[in-house]
Amino acid sequence: MKQFLLIIIVGFIFCSCTTSFIIIEDNLIIKNSKEALAKLKLISENTNRPITYEATFGIKFKLIPSGTYKIGSPEAEPGRQKKERPHLVTITKSFYISATEITQEQWSKIYLENPSKFKGLKLPVDHVTYGDSVKYCRRLSKHQELPFRLPTESEWEIACRGGSSNSFSGTGKIADMGWYNKNSNKSTHTVAQKKPNTFGLYDMHGNVWEWCSDISGEYNGYHLIDPKGAKNQSGNHVRRGGSYQTSSTICRSAYRNLYAPLVYRHRNTGFRIAIYADQIPRTAIKTKNK
Repeated sequence: MKQFLLIIIVGFIFCSCTTSFIIIEDNLIIKNSKEALAKLKLISENTNRPITYEATFGIKFKLIPSGTYKIGSPEAEPGRQKKERPHLVTITKSFYISATEITQEQWSKIYLENPSKFKGLKLPVDHVTYGDSVKYCRRLSKHQELPFRLPTESEWEIACRGGSSNSFSGTGKIADMGWYNKNSNKSTHTVAQKKPNTFGLYDMHGNVWEWCSDISGEYNGYHLIDPKGAKNQSGNHVRRGGSYQTSSTICRSAYRNLYAPLVYRHRNTGFRIAIYADQIPRTAIKTKNK
């Protein structure tokens, strides 16, 4: 217990003294994306879990390592809002998250009707409500007998950052990483055309907003363990990432859209899915480590 508290205290000191994004796990502080990737590979090897896992319908997933992360934005970040207060989050289980937003081709394997405004098999499905995305997870889970779900808001930001403390992951430049109002030509785009972040995820910035499982609410505490969002039934769920319509400020890693009603349906909204790594039987894993 004393050792754990020491780690957390050291983490807070580090946060206040550097702009580096940190991960604290097993006494190892990771200060940048290169070290985050090294830790990911170490966990993959130690747990015998591949970094890339391919499920049915060609849905590829990337492994995100458990640990303690700092999320939110510093006060000096351009466009920063109070609701993005920086804090530590511990996720106790490694998880997989889909490398891209769910495409219309992947959607059509579950649903006959395609609700999307912009049609194209490799485009992200859009115009879906929170309920639509949850139903997709349930149907896919039944089909493959695995408990797929939406990522939590904290999982989403941890995955998005890929170890980075910048406003945008990867190169740190929004134009390299996503489609937003300055380069999208007012429409969605084929997934995975921009650069991936350190964890191998595409389009975490822009293209379409992505639903998270959390009920909207303010961050509560300075060190949260496996947070699931607000407990009150506000009627709103969190969306993350911005879209092809939004400014770069709204596409930042830390930006939180907390006011999306459950029945909200718009051409700028889609989703990606997640699953805990230990919920996938080793017999179901076909893809080797990359």
